[in-house]
Parts: sequence; C-alpha cells; structure tokens
Amino acid sequence: MKKVVSPMPGKVVKINVSQGDCVKNDQEVIIIESMKMEIPVCSQNSGKVMEINVSEGDAVPQGTVLLAIE
Repeated sequence: MKKVVSPMPGKVVKINVSQGDCVKNDQEVIIIESMKMEIPVCSQNSGKVMEINVSEGDAVPQGTVLLAIE
C-alpha cells in the first residue's frame, strides 16, 4: 500500500477523492493551506484509495499520512 503524506504542516482545506475512488499518478488528491497559501498534494502512484486518514479542517504536521492507495 502506498501512502500520501503531508509535505508540510498545515490545515486540510479540501479532499478531492473519496474512499474507493481510482486515482492516477500525479493526480491532485488533497489541498493543504500553509502560510496563507494553498498547496496541492498529489498522488505518487495510480491505484484505488483504500483509506483517508484526515478530514477537512484538520491541522496536520509534516509527514502525516493523509491517505493510502493500493
């Protein structure tokens, strides 16, 4: 299972996928706000979203596992 992690600390602004969705390599899956900027977080692999570990509005530190792709 591949993990998508937060590249920096911030707040989850938007989750663009749901559990069970199929995603492509380099697809924008989550948007994080950090230092008043919106940073897109992209999948590094293609596959199916197996779990989403955060909710919109959550504050996350750098390295937090946001979701898992199989």
